[in-house]
Amino acid sequence: MELTGRRMTWICSYVLLQILFFSSYATSRSIVKTLPGFDGDLPFKLETGYVGMGEIYNYFTLLLSLKENLQVIRS
Repeated sequence: MELTGRRMTWICSYVLLQILFFSSYATSRSIVKTLPGFDGDLPFKLETGYVGMGEIYNYFTLLLSLKENLQVIRS
């Protein structure tokens, strides 16, 4: 059975709709400001959490953004 362009488009659309329908952000997201062994606050924003796909899959997400005026940290 050969996949035609129209059939492939339908399958991709169906999969995308399933992902959008079943995915949701969990309320357990948190912003990490300090780490053990590191003095002071982190020089970037670190956000972690889980993304659920129905009740089957959980994907760990990690969002990282640097501050505008990041300075080199020297030990």
